[in-house]
Amino acid sequence: SETHAEREDAMNISQHNRVGSLQRGTLTLLMALIVPIGILHACLQKPQPRITHSLGSSTQQVDVLWLKQEILTKITSGGNGTIYAMPISREWLMAINARDGTPIWNTELPLERGGGARGLLTNQNTVFVTTNIIADAYETTTGKLQWSTRLGNGHVSVIPQLDSNILRIYYGGKLIELDPKTGKMLTTIPKDNITWVSGDVVLQSSTTKQVVALDRRSNKSLWTNDRLFYIDEGKQPLDIGDGKLIVGFVRGICALDLRTGKYNWCRPEIYISNLAIDYQSQRGFAMRDDLMLLTIDLHTGKVLGETRFLSSKLVDEQLGFLSSIAFSNGVVVVSFSDSGQTFGLEFK
Repeated sequence: SETHAEREDAMNISQHNRVGSLQRGTLTLLMALIVPIGILHACLQKPQPRITHSLGSSTQQVDVLWLKQEILTKITSGGNGTIYAMPISREWLMAINARDGTPIWNTELPLERGGGARGLLTNQNTVFVTTNIIADAYETTTGKLQWSTRLGNGHVSVIPQLDSNILRIYYGGKLIELDPKTGKMLTTIPKDNITWVSGDVVLQSSTTKQVVALDRRSNKSLWTNDRLFYIDEGKQPLDIGDGKLIVGFVRGICALDLRTGKYNWCRPEIYISNLAIDYQSQRGFAMRDDLMLLTIDLHTGKVLGETRFLSSKLVDEQLGFLSSIAFSNGVVVVSFSDSGQTFGLEFK
């Protein structure tokens, strides 16, 4: 018969085998986890194929005046042949010669200004940087800070607009108007159902999703349109003069006549955030999702020319390839976020 000592030995051997099996299982599990992590680390360390863009065919004569290996965001253009922009980090406000891409000046922005920049606008004398707390004004020639005005406590949408001699800011549920020369707050009213203000015309959205135009002085109704356009940060209407606005929708743009309330033309393949305006010649330059740069007659909406950009990567594999587009002094500036390239193009 089995002795007590033999039973204890058997139990010890069985326990030892269970511990060994558990240890081997744990080791196997750890190896299963460590190996994929090692493979992932190796993949991350491996240099990824670089995306590059180049100018392809065009139905117009176009020259590449300059090319910078730099991403420019929130580009705005002045009437003095200068563009104003920020790098992707938004740590600096830069002035760049539109004709050759050379820097003129740069100004370091405090973190709460630069990193939180929500809007960038300019007129002849001033560059305006708006955040969700502050509006700042810088001299166009030197980059020196002229004034700074606190807007509020933040955590709201911020859509700036230059309208004649007013810096207007759609600040969450408020509509704020500032003197662009001094930064003095002129009016602050509830935004309510106001969609956009252009001169003496106030555009409102009705409960039935219509656009209602009112005369700002008399509050008299001017017209009603059944198709309400879309506004968001970086997607605000563009005033092209002669009582017309280019407005955007979730997809597509239209030219709205403020006198009649009619949409004179529409182009469904263009986002308003991808559109730059040449006010003098009344042409627009818009980048489509397939990297085709269109030249558009702003009076008719007709496409005047097509310029193809080529990419080293399939377009349908890219996401958010366009950083910004602007026009100044005869030059179309196109910046790509995926390749880190900024082009200065001249159309003849």
